[in-house]
Amino acid sequence: EQAWVDGEVYRLLQEMRAAGKPIGAMCIAPAILAKVFSSEKPKITIGTDKTTAEALKRCGAQPVRAEATEIVVDEKLNLITTPAYMLAERISEAADGIGRLVEAVVRRARVRVQQSADSAAATLRFRKGRPADSADAADSADSAARRSSPGQQASP
Repeated sequence: EQAWVDGEVYRLLQEMRAAGKPIGAMCIAPAILAKVFSSEKPKITIGTDKTTAEALKRCGAQPVRAEATEIVVDEKLNLITTPAYMLAERISEAADGIGRLVEAVVRRARVRVQQSADSAAATLRFRKGRPADSADAADSADSAARRSSPGQQASP
């Protein structure tokens, strides 16, 4: 409750959230998410410790009980958390939870990249259906000049 978040960390997390990027946090790091996103009531986990969970509630978070091998996903905020070493009795338990967290972050990042690629492709299809502006015309002329230059082969 008395903790503070470094300004650059706060800025980065806010920018990532605004951009829709997934954010993963493990061990006690979800407490940072509780502070940064307190007004949005983030759903996070630090494991099963009731005292820590109560402190996180006072910071605005919605703590969820989870084992070291589990993850908690806040769909609305795109946050993925795991207790990891807060509970792990063996390194393999922490590794399982951390592995699941990493997989979830990567999967969500890939979905976001695919959505961006789909959007870009749709934009290109739209642009092909309208007259080229001067920049498009210049690019086309430059490409045509390269294709007709002696000694160069057109790429397939």
